[in-house]
Amino acid sequence: MRKVLCVAILFCALMFLTFDPATAARSKRANYPAEGVVINIAENDRLNIREKPNAKSRILDALDNGTYVVVNGEADSPNGSKWYYIYHEESGVSGYVSAKYIEIEGRTQSKPKRTEYPVEGVVINIPANDRLNIRSAPNIKSRILDALDNGAHVTVNGEAKSAGGSKWYYIYYEESDVSGYVASKYIELQ
Repeated sequence: MRKVLCVAILFCALMFLTFDPATAARSKRANYPAEGVVINIAENDRLNIREKPNAKSRILDALDNGTYVVVNGEADSPNGSKWYYIYHEESGVSGYVSAKYIEIEGRTQSKPKRTEYPVEGVVINIPANDRLNIRSAPNIKSRILDALDNGAHVTVNGEAKSAGGSKWYYIYYEESDVSGYVASKYIELQ
């Protein structure tokens, strides 16, 4: 009896010590791992990577808009919100992020081949006497940070989709030292 109890305790201890949250999260859906990109983060803010799938859990690291991550699974918080279990290769950190701030690559029909960011871009197709607005979020109602003329050179650091599904680039304009979003149809990648 004592031998059986010792074996049972040892088995439970090994299961506890070898528990991997990524494996547990991955088992919920068969289509992981997947590539994801951080989107919809407010200007001057970052996406927190948390130890557990809830907003009160310990912060392990933080990510900027346009950062690429590996999504290894998903989990639901106690209040029912969806979280992704991610790995950020650059920092070597794994943890949970709110799913509303991650766009999984290849999940939409019209998703083009992934562009490696940063990449240079040029402003195109702006009507005469008009300028391209750099905005604080990927939508036309967000605050205007600056404006660009046709031919302006920018650094494209990532992309995002608006609530309506239109594609936006997260850019940096060196001349005015401004980062923000512009509608992708007005940027030609170099």
